Amino acid sequence: IMEWDTMSGATSYKIYIASAKGVTKLTGAVTNIANPDATPQQGAQTNLKNGTYYIVVTALNANGESAESREVTITITDNP
Repeated sequence: IMEWDTMSGATSYKIYIASAKGVTKLTGAVTNIANPDATPQQGAQTNLKNGTYYIVVTALNANGESAESREVTITITDNP
């Protein structure tokens, strides 16, 4: 599960995941979070295999999609 602070005015979010540094909207596999809760943290569950992944999040509203967040790195070691 991934968590982040919500953005004021956001109506949905997208998570972009890649196996190489420098992930962007153009290079990452996208997961849509269509109906964000009003709480300060959001989550998305995915079945990633063991390895290192690079992730950015964007916020969306009627004006379009934001720039990518700061990239974070995760390493998964307990999924086959």
